[in-house]
Amino acid sequence: WGAPQQEAFECLKRVLTGRPLLAYPDFSKPFTLVTDASKVGLEAALTQDQGQGEQPVAYASKVNAKNVAQYGITDLECAAVIWAVKLFRPYLYGRKFRLVTDHAALKWLMTSKDLTGRVHRWALQLQEYDFEIVYRPGKDNVVADALSRAPVRTVVGGRTDAAPPGGEGQLTDDEIAAEQAKDKTVQSLKGKKKYGDRRVGEEGALVYIYERDGSKRVVLPSSL
Repeated sequence: WGAPQQEAFECLKRVLTGRPLLAYPDFSKPFTLVTDASKVGLEAALTQDQGQGEQPVAYASKVNAKNVAQYGITDLECAAVIWAVKLFRPYLYGRKFRLVTDHAALKWLMTSKDLTGRVHRWALQLQEYDFEIVYRPGKDNVVADALSRAPVRTVVGGRTDAAPPGGEGQLTDDEIAAEQAKDKTVQSLKGKKKYGDRRVGEEGALVYIYERDGSKRVVLPSSL
């Protein structure tokens, strides 16, 4: 990870946090779920066309566990879909949506009769959703591809899972806590029990948001 990679990452952060900002979801209109995967992590972007073209509603990325990083590319792409559909279930369940992927083999997942093991279990899990698979080549799937290769910690509003500690370029908990202490929005969460429908908690100097599944996500200040 050198200067060119850091510059590209900072550029991506500016694009994702600048205008157009995240759109408020309109449940009267269909959603689009864009997924991608790499050996490093999984990514998803939830978007919606509200009359001005596709706008982002939420982003998420997740660092792969060691066993998941050993998957073949087809299994990785399928794992990204399963994770993303579960993550955004409140938006997707009971509604038809588009599932955009850069891996054509996912169409095989939903049509093959010779599935075994975990892939078969994944196919069964997807049967409760109503969606259309749309193939988008990787060169056109730039946001999903970029986030799957550089997953970072959670941001409230744009969501990502924690990256593994110790990696080059990764911030320590103390560094994040120091930036949280300077951020008025993060400080306003201290002492509160809820952020929307999610629980707020503190461990040491860090402020966390707890998801419905019990997982905790550190709140990143605007400076990060």
